[in-house]
Amino acid sequence: MIPVPVRHRFSVDDLLLMEESGVLSPDQRIELIDGEIIDISPINQPHAACVRKLIRFFQQHLPLDQYILDAQNPLQLTEHTLPQPDLIIAHYRSELLTEEHIQPTDVTLLIEVSDATYSYDRNKKYAQYASAGIPIYWIVNLNKQRVEVYSQPEGNQYLREEIHQKAFNVLEGITISPSDIFPKKG
Repeated sequence: MIPVPVRHRFSVDDLLLMEESGVLSPDQRIELIDGEIIDISPINQPHAACVRKLIRFFQQHLPLDQYILDAQNPLQLTEHTLPQPDLIIAHYRSELLTEEHIQPTDVTLLIEVSDATYSYDRNKKYAQYASAGIPIYWIVNLNKQRVEVYSQPEGNQYLREEIHQKAFNVLEGITISPSDIFPKKG
């Protein structure tokens, strides 16, 4: 008899083995956060439209010989943490197009589009991204129609916070406006 419940902590390798052996379906929407397998909400239409708008904007405005855009793919932060951010802008390295995964040190900007998951993105993921040294973390808050920009990571927090509901400057002096981000409400 076990007097206290025991939690089993999984590693990224454990997760990959579970997927390879069929324990977890490859199309199952999950993330590994601090060794726990977390179910991710299905992507609704406003969320998907927002991600597509962001991809389109950055494809049109960033020099793609200097950056790589990566959408909804895993990013290994630690041995026990493998989130799937909505969008990553990484420094270009040709290896990222062939044999290597994006590393936290490659990331210039990481974006989570948030509606029902806001508290999770603002608390749990915020701390994970800061701890991994992600230099700029955006939460695109669909409910409040604003972009929260966190920068200057230190420990498990960001020292700088900006909230934008109007046009603002992003990477390379590029200005982005709400119409470039948010889907129109029908």
